[in-house]
Amino acid sequence: MKSFLKRGSVGTLPTVTILAMNMTESWLRLLLRILGGICVLAIIPLFMPRSWLEAGHQLLGLGQFPTAPIAEYLARSVSGLCTFYGGLLLLISRDVHRFLSIIKYQAITIMLLSVLGIFAGGRAGVPVFYVVADALGCWMFLLPILIFAARLQPKVTSNYETKSVA
Repeated sequence: MKSFLKRGSVGTLPTVTILAMNMTESWLRLLLRILGGICVLAIIPLFMPRSWLEAGHQLLGLGQFPTAPIAEYLARSVSGLCTFYGGLLLLISRDVHRFLSIIKYQAITIMLLSVLGIFAGGRAGVPVFYVVADALGCWMFLLPILIFAARLQPKVTSNYETKSVA
């Protein structure tokens, strides 16, 4: 165990620094994959029967699901976008150094949109508990993702190109 903490050097970086970078990268990949896996599950409501959407809506205490076709379309569209987002997170988790700017951008953007969603949901009459829980769910994953991403640096090979470390 002590041999891992021994200060030596590999290339120009001390061994301790390399181990810390590997742990940061590993945690970042894990969080992206967990969140991506959760979001990909949104494919289920994309294809579930309307009666299930109605039952879920009532189970959450939101009353009867609207009968207008636009309600079902929007519910399924959000599921589709969430599935896409989950797939994107799974894809970018494969090479976090290469996609570092995308990782940071998506984390900041979703965090900001989740805060705006609190106001939009509240204005639309959605119980505050649901919109706040949704935002907190986003922040629970995305804040650590942003922190770990900030600790990593892309490997720059020229002024215009970044090279994957993996």
